[in-house]
Amino acid sequence: MATNLKPRVAHPTRRLHWGLAQQTMPGENASGDAALVLELPQGCLLAVADGLGHGAEAAAASGAAMQILRNHPSGDVLQLLRACHEGLRPTRGVVMSLAWLNFDDEIMTWAGVGNVAGMLLRAGAVGEGAREHLLCRAGVLGAQMPPPCAALTFIAPGDTLLFFTDGVHPGPATAFNDVLSSPDRAAATLLRASARGTDDALVLVARLEGEAQP
Repeated sequence: MATNLKPRVAHPTRRLHWGLAQQTMPGENASGDAALVLELPQGCLLAVADGLGHGAEAAAASGAAMQILRNHPSGDVLQLLRACHEGLRPTRGVVMSLAWLNFDDEIMTWAGVGNVAGMLLRAGAVGEGAREHLLCRAGVLGAQMPPPCAALTFIAPGDTLLFFTDGVHPGPATAFNDVLSSPDRAAATLLRASARGTDDALVLVARLEGEAQP
């Protein structure tokens, strides 16, 4: 499949480790929340979607969003949001946030429509510089999409990216400061501590690693 990206380049000093934790709303058999981590030339695409409502139709919408991203592999997050908006018109629609991590330039581009929260925890940073928050535009992909807007930020080894749906309550800030545990353990801990219990809930945690181990 053709893409607008350069040929794949090896990155022996950069590794992305990620973990996912989720739970379905009580009484439902399917979760409307979905996530994707897709390795592409030069970097990695990460996305989390929340289908409107609950149950099978919400799951179908978020699943369709993930398939659209797989079918249009790209590092252009705005183009991907537009593709999802057009492709999801027959569905309930989703809210979604996504990020493209460019390993060559050590830059992350992220964007969101709706209320899937995004947070970047800086390794070793304290105070206001310790975290950045994704500013999402109000709307629903497949129904009403605002003018898209993406933000760029530099990334470094040890930085940790979190995406979580609105079934996770932000709660105490300390719950989001786990930058030492493995990403899968951090995601499970955050879900256990902050899931509302009245909605589908999903947490995706990804960390940029440094030197690869032999």
